[in-house]
Order: sequence, then C-alpha cells, then structure tokens
Amino acid sequence: MKTKRSARTTLTICMLIGLAGLNALLVIGAMAHPRQQSDWKQWTANEVKQVLGNSPWVSHCCSTYLDGDVPIEYEAAIVSSQTVRKALVRDMQLNKGYEKLDPALRQKLDQRISECLNEKYDDYIVIGFSFFTPALTPVNQIHLLTSDGRKIVGQPVNDSIGRKCGELPKGENWIAVMRFDSEIAFPRYVDGKPTITPTDKLIRIELDFYKKFYHTRTGGEFDFSIDKLIYQGKPDF
Repeated sequence: MKTKRSARTTLTICMLIGLAGLNALLVIGAMAHPRQQSDWKQWTANEVKQVLGNSPWVSHCCSTYLDGDVPIEYEAAIVSSQTVRKALVRDMQLNKGYEKLDPALRQKLDQRISECLNEKYDDYIVIGFSFFTPALTPVNQIHLLTSDGRKIVGQPVNDSIGRKCGELPKGENWIAVMRFDSEIAFPRYVDGKPTITPTDKLIRIELDFYKKFYHTRTGGEFDFSIDKLIYQGKPDF
C-alpha cells in the first residue's frame, strides 16, 4: 500500500511541477511577445525595445566595418505595420520629454499620433532603414524581390512614419527618438499583380549596391517571415 501511495504522490508532484513549468512558460511567452497584448499602451520600455530591435518586424544583415575593426550591421523594419507604429509611439510616450510637454503642445502631438496609427497602408508596404540616405544611396539599388523573380523599386517616403509616430517636439525643432533614418514605400500591386502573394513565405528586400560592392550573389538581403508578422491574430505588415 505504501508503494502505491508513494507512486501516486510522486505522480501528483510531477504533475504539479509540470503545470507550474507550463504556467511559467506561458508567462514568459506573454512577456516575450508584447505584440500579442491587447493594450499596447501598457508595453514596458523593454518590450518596446524588443519590438523595435529583435522582433519579426525587424531584420538585420550585411555586417560592415568602420575604421576597419568596428562592426556595423544594417537594420530594416516594417514601419507600416501597426506593431512597429505602436512601439514607436509607446517609445515616445515613455520618454521623459513627453510628460513635460505643455498641454496645448501635447494635445497637438496626440492628434498627430492618432492620425499616424489610424492611417491605412493598403497600397504600400513601408520599410524603414537604419542606413539609407537618398542622397547617397540610389533608391533603385534597393528593391523588393517577389516570389516570381520581379525586382520592385519603391519610392522614398517624405512624410516619414517614424517622424509622425516617434518624434518629440522641442520648441521649433524636432528631437528624434526613432532609430530608422529613412523609409521606402514599396507598392503592394504592380500591373495588377500582387508583389506579396498569399502563398509567399518571406518578404525579401535586396540591396543591389551591397552585392555589387562585395561582388557576391548571396547576402545583402533583409528577410521577414510572413507567418510571424501577426498582431492580435491578424497579418500585420
């Protein structure tokens, strides 16, 4: 009898430990994926940092070196996504300067934020880059590669999403708290054909100038896994 009771006790303890471990994993998972939270206004600074630096909406590639020994990695983000836009806004709200704004200026800023978050990007997918400057890098050297091999050239965005969603005013000047220098808008349809189809697995942005400079056929690509670009149960890009 003691043996059976001990076995049942051991089994019960194992089940409780297993459930505790599962709950811990669920909690960690929720913390690790702020994009699944319903109220983005509750995102912490660390959660915002993760969205803007290490999430499916951000891609890295092409390590280069400054002064021969300092590695620099290019970065790109899908700034047309609700996830990134909300993270940019939340990043700004967590900045101490936001709380110090006078009521009138803060109201004006909140109006701009609302317009940014409510704007639709049904015709374009907008990518923000940490390195791209139109004056230095021809826009036709950066393109969206479709699954049928077409190279889609975009247009530089003058009315920056990053600025609308992620900059604080200070007097007549603007202080950037965003991390993406410039943006390119790629059309979702060209000649009536979608540039990103329902069966595509990746959104790929290619850097021709990188491939030409390094004489390589591989590398120089930003990849975004479409099945991971989900916010509140819906595709978000």
